[in-house]
Amino acid sequence: GITVRTDEVARRFVPGLYLVGLWYLLLTLTGMVALALNGVSPLWILPATLTVTRFGDLAVRWRAWFEHWQMVTRVRRWAASDREVLREAAAVVRETAAALD
Repeated sequence: GITVRTDEVARRFVPGLYLVGLWYLLLTLTGMVALALNGVSPLWILPATLTVTRFGDLAVRWRAWFEHWQMVTRVRRWAASDREVLREAAAVVRETAAALD
């Protein structure tokens, strides 16, 4: 019954959003119970829950930086002629990308 591509995307994407929401709800409730059992106000979990997503973003950025650093380190060990070939290939890719814009 789906006739539009956006409907198909929404049909596949929205259930994942519900799962993410349920995950954060479960995380928050578990944290509230743990804090309550330790004699701490359960409301302290609310700021922590809101910052968890930022820590995930930070972890992804750190991983991207680390992979970039590994690649640069690996390329620096190459011979100068190999690095020049890579430089030329990068220039071609940049020119092609600029021409497509």
